[in-house]
Amino acid sequence: MVQWFRPELIFTLDIYSFMQRKHPQTHLGWWRFQLYEGQNDIEFILDFNDLHVGSVIAKINGKFHSAIDAWINLNFNFSPLLDVLLTVRKPNNEPVDEIPIAVKIKDEMILKKYYHDIHEDQKYTDEQQRPFLPVMHEHKLKLLKKIFSTFTEPQWKVLDIGCGRSLFAEIKANWPFHIFAGDLEYPLIAMRKKEFPQIKWLLMNAISLPFKDNTFDALFAGELIEHMPDPQNALLEWNRVLRTKGMVIITTPNKNRLSNYINKYERPFSPDHFREFSLEELKNEILPDAGFTVRKATGTYLELLLFSKYAGIKISSIREDYLQREGNKNKNIFLMKLFNRLGTFVPSHCLDLVIIAEKNKVPVI
Repeated sequence: MVQWFRPELIFTLDIYSFMQRKHPQTHLGWWRFQLYEGQNDIEFILDFNDLHVGSVIAKINGKFHSAIDAWINLNFNFSPLLDVLLTVRKPNNEPVDEIPIAVKIKDEMILKKYYHDIHEDQKYTDEQQRPFLPVMHEHKLKLLKKIFSTFTEPQWKVLDIGCGRSLFAEIKANWPFHIFAGDLEYPLIAMRKKEFPQIKWLLMNAISLPFKDNTFDALFAGELIEHMPDPQNALLEWNRVLRTKGMVIITTPNKNRLSNYINKYERPFSPDHFREFSLEELKNEILPDAGFTVRKATGTYLELLLFSKYAGIKISSIREDYLQREGNKNKNIFLMKLFNRLGTFVPSHCLDLVIIAEKNKVPVI
């Protein structure tokens, strides 16, 4: 329910790539609608199979309305998540109010192209040479090295799914156990096979694994479960290929990280995350339902420098982390490293979770 009283205000539905508001590069378009004075009950129907003024229809107070004006970017590249902004402006374009809504797109072809582009451009580790993500990545590698170093049995088989470049290879070249690493990107797999022939590289889908039941002693899913359109089925498949008492190691963004907790607002960390989980959800619901028991949980980074940003005519009510925004500079690397260590001790509100769980049963489906 949206309530605005002055009829001269302009109501627009604005759509961008998630967390990337640059016009026109990441701007899909805007659709403008006429509101009535007083209270308006609004629903939207979005159809982007063809891009035109009729791609967005508004149902206002029970009646369907087409946009009275629109601007559309026909060269827009879709991503799994979109930022849909319900904006109200004065006739001089001065902002009055803005309501953000995240919209998920599950089209298989869009997802495949998006992840292909990520691997091709190596966007996970570059981020325009800003230090925040590399510093957090380095801290995460230290945590994982400590975990993987407990795997000392030479006969063990360990599966790295959705592996990308494989963190096993990034941590060190050789391990005492057998590593199987799989992804859907053939050029990446072929390249890494030449660089690390001691690892068995495979082309495979993380939700339909080409292995028999009870094949592996451990399974690593790094920053993967949040990308799954159906995470529960993915976990059941991972359970299937693990032996009883086998371990699954999962890293994933924390839905209940400090910024979301303080803002009382669930905002995904990245534009391609279909669903993020809190530690409590994973520990008490998601993993137990798939036949796992959480044995240990730790994490990375605690967002302690949250601030409210000046936006247009008012101070935004959303508090953002300084070190991920304006403070994402080399001079603040010391603070980034400190806050990463603090996140290890406060996993329930850290930014990224590292979870070790044990297979205790085969769920009845």
